[in-house]
Amino acid sequence: MQNKIPYHFLFAFFCLSLLISCGKKSDDKPTAKTVKDSSSLTKDSTLKDSSAAKDSAGAVSDSSVVIKDSAALAKDSIHVADSLATHPMTYEQRQGKYVYTKYCAVCHGNEGKADGFNTFNLDPKPRDLTEQHYLSEFSDARLIQIIRDGGRGANKSPVMPPYGWTLGKDDIAYVAAFVRTFMPPDSVKK
Repeated sequence: MQNKIPYHFLFAFFCLSLLISCGKKSDDKPTAKTVKDSSSLTKDSTLKDSSAAKDSAGAVSDSSVVIKDSAALAKDSIHVADSLATHPMTYEQRQGKYVYTKYCAVCHGNEGKADGFNTFNLDPKPRDLTEQHYLSEFSDARLIQIIRDGGRGANKSPVMPPYGWTLGKDDIAYVAAFVRTFMPPDSVKK
């Protein structure tokens, strides 16, 4: 009886060996240096000292770049922290932002201004969600219905697809909560 190895095992083995061989570098071999006499040793050490000085000067300039970059990052994180302090997002809104960015921003844009990259292809154009008083017209249940049933199911634009089959109830509620953050502060009903 002859042992047969299935082709998918051979293919997996081939891919694994290819990945391993690609990870190896041919320059990893140590090179041997020989010293002919003491004068060359002195010359080499002098060259090494000067190159070390150049490397340390380069390291100083590199560290100044790192310091500048870290200062810029610190400034950006302070800006983000200030933004979150003035407009803190709830857990639902943060989850909704993730889902919105994945599914809705293509048409409605990252900031809800109907400037997504697919807007050019749509007729009618998506609704600008930052318009004064537009979102305040809808209850949360109505907003969830529009997201779930799409434009056609909610007597809106038939171009908007229904997300009731794609997203769960929680995700749709999260998106509705995040979309509410686009409302101008003076349009919120008290």
